[in-house]
Amino acid sequence: MMTRKTLVYVSVLCVSVGLAFLLFPFAMRGVYRCLVTEIPTTHADVIVVLSGGTGERVREGVRLYESGMAKKLLMTGGPFFEVSMADVMTNYAVSLGVPSRNIVQESRSVSTYTNATGSFPILHRMGARRVILVTSRFHTARAYHIFKQVFPPEIELFVYAAPDGVDEREWWQHGEMAETVLIELGKTFYYRFRY
Repeated sequence: MMTRKTLVYVSVLCVSVGLAFLLFPFAMRGVYRCLVTEIPTTHADVIVVLSGGTGERVREGVRLYESGMAKKLLMTGGPFFEVSMADVMTNYAVSLGVPSRNIVQESRSVSTYTNATGSFPILHRMGARRVILVTSRFHTARAYHIFKQVFPPEIELFVYAAPDGVDEREWWQHGEMAETVLIELGKTFYYRFRY
């Protein structure tokens, strides 16, 4: 027979486990939301599209360009076999209808940090003061943080997210989504301490 004290402990444990089970999905959604930053605008001088993903970032950059947000696209991404990611991204944007004369390239970067450090001199030469960053949704907060660290305060940064294939409502239940989010979390912590 259970003592009163044991019954209280068991009851508290059951309630705690039940609450943890009920709150876990909200906590996991909160984890994903920590990776997301969106800062909209109506216009900018340049749209910077970060390399990565499977074309969604370029499509989002082109969508913003076509809506009149900016007159120039900057594709940033380094070596990829015999070409650069910036070349691949440019070719894709041209195939979607953007004139090549409206696309500028930064083709040496190999990380989010070097996306920023490589883009800044180009944007400085262009006289850009308002810049839109386009990247995958899960990558927006880290990209914004790094670009803010690298760029001077007089450059205003805005952020638009491209679809990333991660369902924030249940990402932890799917291996590939969980891997994407957990890797990004690790990179976010690393970048926060390093930069």
